[in-house]
Amino acid sequence: MKTIYGITCLLCVTLVSLSMLSGCKGSKGKARILIFSRTAGYHHESIPTGIKAIQKLGEKNNFDVDTTTDGKYFTDDSLKHYAAVVFLNTTDTADVLLD
Repeated sequence: MKTIYGITCLLCVTLVSLSMLSGCKGSKGKARILIFSRTAGYHHESIPTGIKAIQKLGEKNNFDVDTTTDGKYFTDDSLKHYAAVVFLNTTDTADVLLD
């Protein structure tokens, strides 16, 4: 039940955020979001399902979705291409972006 509630909350937040997007266009003028799902230790089994759900939302709502588990991707040059970043079930630690 917690997993379903968590995914539902994530999807609602994502949809609200995407409805406010105006910049950071990807291919064919679509908005782009980045899903970051790195974990340090426990890796929740719902992460692939969450990624697929957000990708499906992208297809239905005309936005592109990229994914990464690489904390080194978080640079100004990389992030400037995204209208939003979703931290999907990442580990609850400040070190999640560090290698």
